[in-house]
Amino acid sequence: MTFSFDLDTTEAGEVRMAILIDGEVVWPHPDEADGCSDFNPEDVLSYLADAWPSLLLAQSWPIRFEPDQEPRSITGLLRAAEGRWEQLVASDLVEAESEGAVLDEFLYHHDLSQMKHGAGLNSCFVLRQQTHVRLETSREVHEDIPFIAFVGELTRVGSFVADLLQRAGGSTADRVIGRWNRRDENDPITAAALISGLPRRDIEVSNDLQDLLVSEIRNRPLSRIANDNSNPEYAVARSSGALGPAGLTYVLRRVRGVPDGNTAGISELRRLVQRNLRGIERELDQGIRAANRVRDWLGQSDDEGVDLDALSARLAIRVERQQIPDTRLDGIATCGPRHGPAILLNLNTRRHGAGLQDLERSLRFTWSHEIGHLLLVVRL
Repeated sequence: MTFSFDLDTTEAGEVRMAILIDGEVVWPHPDEADGCSDFNPEDVLSYLADAWPSLLLAQSWPIRFEPDQEPRSITGLLRAAEGRWEQLVASDLVEAESEGAVLDEFLYHHDLSQMKHGAGLNSCFVLRQQTHVRLETSREVHEDIPFIAFVGELTRVGSFVADLLQRAGGSTADRVIGRWNRRDENDPITAAALISGLPRRDIEVSNDLQDLLVSEIRNRPLSRIANDNSNPEYAVARSSGALGPAGLTYVLRRVRGVPDGNTAGISELRRLVQRNLRGIERELDQGIRAANRVRDWLGQSDDEGVDLDALSARLAIRVERQQIPDTRLDGIATCGPRHGPAILLNLNTRRHGAGLQDLERSLRFTWSHEIGHLLLVVRL
């Protein structure tokens, strides 16, 4: 899937722009001749400077939901939040107001229609999902947009608009260009909150999270944080979702307790698997191809079950069963060599079934899933 912006300028000095998927306009006006709309360049660049950290780092909802209330899309996020707030008692209304403000900010940062401030375009929501980006318009959803291509196109838009403003000149233009040029500067508290899905205030008041997560983020540009798939602390924060400060602290400590390991075996298999995925965009197809490549590597036929213990031992993956308090986390992987490679399986998973045998089947399913993360999500 190809993602791109159609960019041009008007005689009035505005930016004429549309989003294309595989060469077809999907936003803002897919039914019109060229599908484009005119944008004020200062509005475009101001929005991109504002939204840049969240677009690069955020991968979870800004407020915490119970598993059965979890929204499946950004367009459903507000409805899910309103449903949650309706169930709160009067004493929790302050919390609802605070969450409402956080949600408004999140929706602003992830709605590309805000590039045309106050103009009433249909929303175009985007949210990072590991190595891909999900795009939602009022008509359709696209989930297979490569994250690297998405960031590259946003950078191209920003540079195009900054150049247009530079030629026009003026103090206001200089200020917004300056903000765009500083977009990669890192406020470590904000970055930690965006990665973990926790409110900023929870990071600020937690000495543990300051030590375990913020210390790993400080003094690094946002682009390096966004593209670092090997740092174990980042991996935990991204993969855990909004566990809450106590849950995230617990998991970070468990990962910190994993000894450094040998990554030679898993690096070799990862290269073989990823080389075999070139040109395949759908995640389901990638998973099937990867599983077949692993079977070939093991010398197994399609009808043979994979021995997870033997595979993990061959790849030097340390596997631990842990009593992680939060039931919403089934398991997590860290790719090493610092603190891993390892997989932590949660004995308290909510997918525990009716007995010990059901629990073991669930754990082994998660185990296989996390091996897939180690082979597919980390890019070489």
